[in-house]
Amino acid sequence: MNKKKQQTEQTKKKIADAARALFAQKGYKATSIEDIVKATGCSAGNIYYHFRNKEGLFLHLLEDWNREWDQTWLAKEQLYPTTIDKLYGMAEYLALDQLSHPLTKVADEFFNNSEKAPEVEERINDMVKGYIDFNRRVAPEGDR
Repeated sequence: MNKKKQQTEQTKKKIADAARALFAQKGYKATSIEDIVKATGCSAGNIYYHFRNKEGLFLHLLEDWNREWDQTWLAKEQLYPTTIDKLYGMAEYLALDQLSHPLTKVADEFFNNSEKAPEVEERINDMVKGYIDFNRRVAPEGDR
């Protein structure tokens, strides 16, 4: 990775990390781009360059969380030989790890209370489809 691309990725990560903390602390609606500017020292233009808007930034955080979930679950799934074991394992993982994730409460606020652009709804629907597809893959395994 060249130096410019590396700096761009570092800036994007800095913005995302600060926004995650602010969203978790204040909620989605109460967190402004100006709050993120103050927390990062980046200009609003820089934030908009990387994420287009507050919704785009929050969706980025949700997609990161989703990727983390997938990676963690795929590593754990091997520990569960049967479908029933997988379901119990997944329930434990959700209860112990996901429900305490800093974005859980904020995601609920975002999904239920904010007006969303059609492309945002589409990205959310893609995430939900991924969850449904996951369950469809597990269910046919029966009681193996």
